[in-house]
Amino acid sequence: MDVNTFIRSQDSKRLRENDQENAFRAQIYGDRPSMLVRFYVDAYEDETASDEAGYPIFKEAVYVHLQSPDSRESQTHLADNEYISRFAREWELFLKNREHPKIPVSTIPQISPAVTRAFEKMGFKTIDDVIEATLPEPYQKYQKWAMWIKAAHEAAAGRKMKVSV
Repeated sequence: MDVNTFIRSQDSKRLRENDQENAFRAQIYGDRPSMLVRFYVDAYEDETASDEAGYPIFKEAVYVHLQSPDSRESQTHLADNEYISRFAREWELFLKNREHPKIPVSTIPQISPAVTRAFEKMGFKTIDDVIEATLPEPYQKYQKWAMWIKAAHEAAAGRKMKVSV
């Protein structure tokens, strides 16, 4: 197919979804979301404190990433009560994931793609799965590393940032 034929085919009706196909898609998957929303934690430089201290000081804050499903453009804002109340379901999901993070197997130090795939084949997706399993001899060192990572995450959870909005 040459370029001109391809362009004409993109303009033709036969490749676009009709109303019946759109209704069928909505029936199966539900209505398209009006906005794709993701809350996340990031750091920003506290310029006043940095100037006073003479070295860079960063603080953590919760941000909200907004994107229309039909667009590649997006916006990022500091999360405030307006965004939290407007996108309450996404906020609850964010809080739930912060309380009980699922740490992927790929975070285990020195884990190779072969071991990662072996764990996937065994049904292990998180380090909790690896810790709770009875592993064959060659994989037991990864189990110890997984325990170390979990202990580090639990220790960090005690120092977890207080989310203030």
